[in-house]
This record gives sequence, C-alpha cells and structure tokens, in this order.
Amino acid sequence: MRLDQNIYLSHRTDLQLPMSERLLPKDKVVVKNINSFKFVEKAINCEIKRQEEILQTGINPAQETRGWDEIKQRTFSQRIKEEAHDYRYFPEPDIPPILHKKEQISTLKSQVPELQAEKIIRFSLQYAIPEYNSEILTRDKKIADYFEETAKLGKKHEISAKKIANILINQKTDVAKILPVSLIKSIIASDQTAKIDDAELDRIVCEVFDANEKAVQEFKNGKEASQMFLLGQVLKKIGRKVDIVLVTNHIVKKLQK
Repeated sequence: MRLDQNIYLSHRTDLQLPMSERLLPKDKVVVKNINSFKFVEKAINCEIKRQEEILQTGINPAQETRGWDEIKQRTFSQRIKEEAHDYRYFPEPDIPPILHKKEQISTLKSQVPELQAEKIIRFSLQYAIPEYNSEILTRDKKIADYFEETAKLGKKHEISAKKIANILINQKTDVAKILPVSLIKSIIASDQTAKIDDAELDRIVCEVFDANEKAVQEFKNGKEASQMFLLGQVLKKIGRKVDIVLVTNHIVKKLQK
C-alpha cells in the first residue's frame, strides 16, 4: 500500500479568524509514497511544523513534491512544482465550467460542518481545557458531542468541563453505554465516595466473574442486563461506596476481552 497526501499552503494559520477573513490556500506540497497511515500522520505533523518555521521567517513555503524519510522522521524535497500545469492538470472536455452565484456559495459554506482544527480551538477557549485534551476529544465526533452535552449538564451542578474532559480521557468512558446524565450523577456521587485502587478492584471483579460465569457469557452473547447484575455483585463485594463510573468502566473492559 502506498499513500500520497496533499498539504495545502496558506499565508495565514489563525483558525480563530472567521472563514471569510482567512486566506484560502492555492498551492500545495505533495508527500508521496508513504506506506502506512501511521507515517501519514507523522508526515503531516512534520510538514506543518516545517512550513510554520518557514512562514515565521517571512518566506512562503515552496510548492513541491516531497518524500518521507522513515529513519530521519522528516520529509525531503524531490522536485519543485510552480504552476498547475506542472501537475499535468487538464480541463475535462465532457464537463463544462460550473458557475455559482454568491448566494449559492454562501449557502454551501454554511452547510460545511465544523472542522476538527476549528473545534480544537473552540473547545480550548470555550471550556478552558488544554489544547492537548481538546485534540483527543475531537478525534471522534460522537465523543466530542458527548463531551459538550455532558459539559452543559455539568455546568448546572458546578462541575467543571475540565473535570469532565479528564474523566472521559483518563477513564476511557464508554459513551455508547453511559448516558451524559448518568456520568454527571456518578461524578456527583464520586465526590462523596471512598477510593479503591486498581489492584483491589481487579481482584474483586475477577472473583465476581469466576462466581458468575453464566452472567459473563450472557453479556458476551448480547444480554446487556447482565452487566448491571455483575456491577451490583461487584459493588456488594466491595462493601463501601465507590466511584460507579470507575467500576463500570473496569467491568466493561474486562467483559470485552
């Protein structure tokens, strides 16, 4: 498998500006013949950093084709491309030019969903969380939407968005099975609960699983009600009030192995 990526050049990278005030990219750098998606991500990050460093000197990055050096973990120039014809772009004779009115273009722009790069900055500013956390939360739209809904509910109970973000990231909450309102309730309860270390929790969960093999198998066969039964047995065996979200996540991870 060989992958190519197009990284468009721009003279302005301030994503906080409205779309209408940004300079649209017209040139690009092509990084060719990358053999994995992992290296694609590394090449993009490397190229963004390289172009930012060039822009800071007041020079515009050159439009060119570059390769990826897996050993040195950096891109390298292969050939310069100055104009569109260097890429052998030819008009399609069977497709006539398509003209749009300004109103049509505005309508199309309004229908474009928020891009991840824009969402990262908005999350950091709106919810006062580190950009690193924003990047993790916005990788998946379902998680991003879940975070925003939970943060909205949490605000009513004076639970910070930063705390919610940390729980989602560090505890890897299963957003498909734990509703935002349930997460908020568990956070409120956890502020008044006792601590339990991972080793003790893992030991108790294993003991409950060994004693209830039928319920474990039923869950794996699609009977989700068995999860609640196992949760109740684990909490009973713990014998004190602990963080239900923490226990639930631990059980779910065990059941999915």
